[in-house]
Amino acid sequence: MQRLDLRRPACGGLLALLAGTAAACTPDREPMPAVTADPSPSGVALRTIANHKTGDRITLTAGLSRVLNDQAFVVRDVDLPDQGLLVLGRVPAGTRPPALITVSGVIAVLDSDLAGIPDDLDATADITPFRNRKIVIADTVRSWS
Repeated sequence: MQRLDLRRPACGGLLALLAGTAAACTPDREPMPAVTADPSPSGVALRTIANHKTGDRITLTAGLSRVLNDQAFVVRDVDLPDQGLLVLGRVPAGTRPPALITVSGVIAVLDSDLAGIPDDLDATADITPFRNRKIVIADTVRSWS
């Protein structure tokens, strides 16, 4: 007995039906306007670290790049400085790079004489490359790993 293969004609008919429906249902449109240089999809300016002032509260989620000691670490993300952002705070136990973490705290500037850092910061942390840059003094740090 010969078996009838209906798959090919059915697929071809379905494709023809879909193509005809799409052509019939597509309204005539005006040409799309030129795309502007606005990088944010909503048209609202992105709030990067550069937009924040000293004393502003901030919450950010980024990748843990380096742990300098138990009181200081560096995070990286596309809207943070290329060298990363120094965060003064405690990394949750067992969290290692490249863990995703969320930090909440206050924006500060690390003065050239290292004024403004917490008195109990361990002196072993190499934070001198972050002098005269914005940092975050964290009050909460959460690991997503």
